[in-house]
Amino acid sequence: MGESGNWDVPNRKIPDDMGHSRVFLRQTPREFYGVVDRALTECGVDKAEIERLWEEKKMEHVDKVDRLILPAYVKLREWGYKHGELTI
Repeated sequence: MGESGNWDVPNRKIPDDMGHSRVFLRQTPREFYGVVDRALTECGVDKAEIERLWEEKKMEHVDKVDRLILPAYVKLREWGYKHGELTI
């Protein structure tokens, strides 16, 4: 998240040596998560299913969640985001 937990402060405040993409650095955290949401929607990902699986906190769901979100991950990489910006 941006400076002091502010969702509307651009990510460009992150030190340059962190290896972030230009597209990421031009956005605020709010904008970034909006783009992630758009990618999930455009790829037809069932966000409710991901949320349900994530909340169960079962290790057997990790692979299933990964498979569900993979198309959105690929789209975000095509849009210029780096791997480290898309992982938690």
